[in-house]
Amino acid sequence: MVTRDDRGEIRTWPVTVNEHQHHILRVSAAPAMLSPQIAKQIETIATTIANAMQLVGVLGIELFVVGERVYINELSPRPHNSAHLTIEATNVSQFEGHIRSIMGLPIPVITQYAPAIMLNLLGDQIIQARQDIATHEGWHFHDYGKREVKPGRKMGHITATGMAAMKDLREWGTKL
Repeated sequence: MVTRDDRGEIRTWPVTVNEHQHHILRVSAAPAMLSPQIAKQIETIATTIANAMQLVGVLGIELFVVGERVYINELSPRPHNSAHLTIEATNVSQFEGHIRSIMGLPIPVITQYAPAIMLNLLGDQIIQARQDIATHEGWHFHDYGKREVKPGRKMGHITATGMAAMKDLREWGTKL
């Protein structure tokens, strides 16, 4: 995720690693464990694209890393599901970064407080999450309040920060 304001100030969020299941985002984790060379390539790609587009707001950039090469797959000019973990894990969420960018407000350097993962709740998994959330310390539950539960539909997500909560969420998610 990258944000740029109308003065050309650019900030990036820590790179996430995404896991998909049946072509739907299941898990995002940050920070990604990348070599310094790959991290620099990604930073350069994000900055170059944001400037070339004269971006004002946030942009999600989906990439594939193969060996030491980085390939661009998709651009999403908006807050993106894969960066929802920024709400709890960074000093500036992607949503705040977007508002700051479009309103001309200063954007601080973005830092991550702790490692984090975000698990999408698909279909009726939201029901289990509502029942279990009280017994899992360190989880941050987001229910999107959608009226109709449909298989494969993103109904909410849970973000966990810190190693113990992340491990707990991964284990819980594999049982769904």
